[in-house]
Formats: sequence, C-alpha cells, structure tokens
Amino acid sequence: MKKGMIRLLISLWLLLFFLADPGGKVRGEEESSIPVRFLQNKEISLDLYPSGFQSAVVLTGTGIDGGKDLYPLKRLVFLLANQGVRGTVFVSVGDTFRKKIAQNQHWVKLLAELSSNDFEIAQNGSFVSGRVGSKKIFEADPVGAPLPPPPGIDKIKAGREFLISLGLEPEGYRGYNLSAADPIIPLLDKMGYLYYCCGSASGPAARTAPEPDTENIYMYPEHTSGLRILKFIERFDPTIDLKKARQLSGEISRKSGVFICNIYLPDLIEEAKLNELRQFITYLKEKNTWICSLRELSAWWNVREKVEIKASWNDNTLIMVYDNPTKVLLKNARLNFKALESPARYYRVEDRNGVMASQGIIPDSRSINVTLFPAQPGS
Repeated sequence: MKKGMIRLLISLWLLLFFLADPGGKVRGEEESSIPVRFLQNKEISLDLYPSGFQSAVVLTGTGIDGGKDLYPLKRLVFLLANQGVRGTVFVSVGDTFRKKIAQNQHWVKLLAELSSNDFEIAQNGSFVSGRVGSKKIFEADPVGAPLPPPPGIDKIKAGREFLISLGLEPEGYRGYNLSAADPIIPLLDKMGYLYYCCGSASGPAARTAPEPDTENIYMYPEHTSGLRILKFIERFDPTIDLKKARQLSGEISRKSGVFICNIYLPDLIEEAKLNELRQFITYLKEKNTWICSLRELSAWWNVREKVEIKASWNDNTLIMVYDNPTKVLLKNARLNFKALESPARYYRVEDRNGVMASQGIIPDSRSINVTLFPAQPGS
C-alpha cells in the first residue's frame, strides 16, 4: 500500500514538474490576454515591443484627398519628423485623388518621398454594405459553382493597382465595418496586405469612441485563422479631446496594448489642433511608447509571434540560440536577463547556424537590444 502511494506521489510530482516547465518555457504565457506568446524561459525574456517600449501608438491621417491641397499633410509630416516619429497616411483612390493629386507631379513626388522615409502611405476606402456578410451573396449554388467575389473587391484592386503605378504600393487597407469585412479579409491577405484597419465613420463624434462591440478587442492586433494579415481597431482622435486621449492611451499602455489614433488632416490647418497633437506626442514619449506606422507594427508583430530562443550555459557564458523563421529581421529586440542562479558574467546571442548576433558582458541594466535576423539572411 505504501509503495503504491509513493509511486502515485512521484507520478503526480513529475506531472506537475513537466506542466510547470515544458521544454524550459514558463507556464502562464497562454493565460495572458495579449494574443502573442511571451517568449521567455528561466534565464531570459523577450519584450513584446522593440527597445524596451511598454506599448505602441500609431498616428494615422485621413482626408488629404478631400481638401484643397496637401498643406495639412505637410504640417503633420513636419511635426512627426521633428519629434523623431513616424505614422500612416490613408488615401482614398477616388476621382478627387486621381484628378487633384495623381496628376500633380509635385504631390506624387511628396507622397513617394514620404513612403521611402517610413511615413507609410496606405489605402483608404469603403467596400461594405448591409448585404456583404449575407448568405444570399456567399452561398454557392447546388451544383457547386464558385462563390462570387464580395462587392467592391474590384474597386479595391483597381485602387491598389493605381497606387502601385504611382510607386506607392499599399500594405494596409482601412475600411469601416469589421464584421462585414470578414469575407474580404482573406482576399486582402492574398493580395499582399499586411493589415486591415477598422476605421470610424467621418465626423468628430465618430472619431471619439470605437463601436460598442469592439471594446474588448481594440487593445491588440488580431489574426484571422491561417492568415498573415492582422486586424486593428481605430480608437480615437487626440485633436478632438486631448485629455481623454491621454487617459485612454494611459490605460492601454498599462496593459502593453496598441492605441491607434485617426487625425482628420484638414483640421491641422487650425494651429490649436496642431498644438494639441504636439502635446499628445510629447505625452506619449514620456510614457515610453513606441510611436510607429501600422506597416512597421504589423511586420514586427508577425515576426515577434514566430521567434524562438533557447538558453544554455557554457562555463560562465549564457548562450542564447534564436530561430527567426520569417524573411523579416526583428530589429532592436529587447532581451532581459532574469535573476541568474549561476554566476554568469557573459552572454552570446547566435542563430541556429551558429552565426553570432551579439556578445559581451551582461550589463548592470540586465537587458540588451539585439537584432534577430531571418533564418536565411537576405532571403
């Protein structure tokens, strides 16, 4: 009887041991509300964002295709550039854009220069209707005929091709209805879009709060199963209510979330609006926030989900072997050293082929920034 009890206790202990530390990974990662695996083991952890940033904020702009000129866009760009940050500008490829901007080489050159300097130019538009998600549209007939394309997809393709012809290949698309976008998101993914951003309708009131049913998902980008494309929820315009923007971004920052702002660019003609945006950026920088474009954030997020790191000891050196199976580098990834039981003094970071990425003395700050290259650099 005693032997049976001892065997049972040993079995339970072993089961708890493996559940607590399967392959060196720390339990509790899957319970996190953040929909990307926190990579960590007994010795190190990898931050969710680069360079030790606590959260991410994306400043997006719309409305340049409806105004008289691009002067508000220039004001936004000068402000962001002077602050050392970047953002995303959504353009609607309609008749106004084609006639007013696309035929003006000065404006085309400006947009191209913005794109080449990490001010993302992405595609804005509306393809949805009340019938987009209905059975009537998407149900195949009894003989198994292929499903018809969602309404508006041809318009999206045409707009994308037109932007490409101007040297402005968009990697993101902004629509106005998340639930109705579901049938079209796989097609956007197939066309090469990195993300879909659910925007608010036009008008100041609509840019002050998300749709009621998005309250619990706006915090982080979301994947559609089996696809690379990410879904984002646009949240707020800081030039409408600066105090509320600070409050919301503070709440999101404490949860390491993503805060997407939409600024109606024609409003930046007003000096007061521009000043409010300037104050908001200053506030974000004080909060250790990564201010980036949606393209930059999407690329980072897709790679961050896939990177793996294993740690082992070699005398007094901690060897960290990483695997980045994507084609995109993870720049300035922040590695944190935990309280180490072994008297480690040095570290070495290398890829699975033994190619070194970084090495040195473990700093007093207990963290380093290192670029994790793709499995096949240059591919």
